[in-house]
Amino acid sequence: MASMSYCAFENTAIDMKQCVGMMADAVDEGTGLGEFLKELSSSDERWAVKQLVQHARELIELYEQLENYETQDEEEEEAA
Repeated sequence: MASMSYCAFENTAIDMKQCVGMMADAVDEGTGLGEFLKELSSSDERWAVKQLVQHARELIELYEQLENYETQDEEEEEAA
């Protein structure tokens, strides 16, 4: 079920922490990516891992763009 817009980031952060924990456990156990993916419950879950990683990369990129806009706005205000 999708998160409501007023708490989408909060709910997703909680869920993502669980996923990060599962991956961290696999790393601590010396599990490779292929084995980690095989241990998941279904092909849908394996697909979802890959999508989550892609979304995380996009999220970081967009976050950095927003930070850059904020910096540009501050610089423009200081120059004025």
